[in-house]
Amino acid sequence: MEMAVARNLAQIGDEINRRYGPRLDRMIKLLPVNECPMESFSRVARALFSRGPTNWGQIVTLFYFGYRLVIRRVRSDVASAFRQVYNCLITFCRQLNIFRWIAEQGGWVSLAFAN
Repeated sequence: MEMAVARNLAQIGDEINRRYGPRLDRMIKLLPVNECPMESFSRVARALFSRGPTNWGQIVTLFYFGYRLVIRRVRSDVASAFRQVYNCLITFCRQLNIFRWIAEQGGWVSLAFAN
């Protein structure tokens, strides 16, 4: 089961990268490196979740955006990049009840059956 979840996450991530990777990179490059990541992260995340009901694509895109943001901040020598972005991601997921939504869908395991 875990392999199926991982496989679907990888496929969704690859599709997000193919469709939106360059656009996300351009957005991330516009964000000031020394700005509090919560402000930057929240602006992008709120825009992402403003388009209708929550879905797996939005959630995986949010995690993917967090990953890309960490990579940029690490490359810019922001030593605390991972912890800062991780805290932003967790805070935002709590504020929008994303963890509850994931649980209501059957948890991450339900991605094994998602199309």
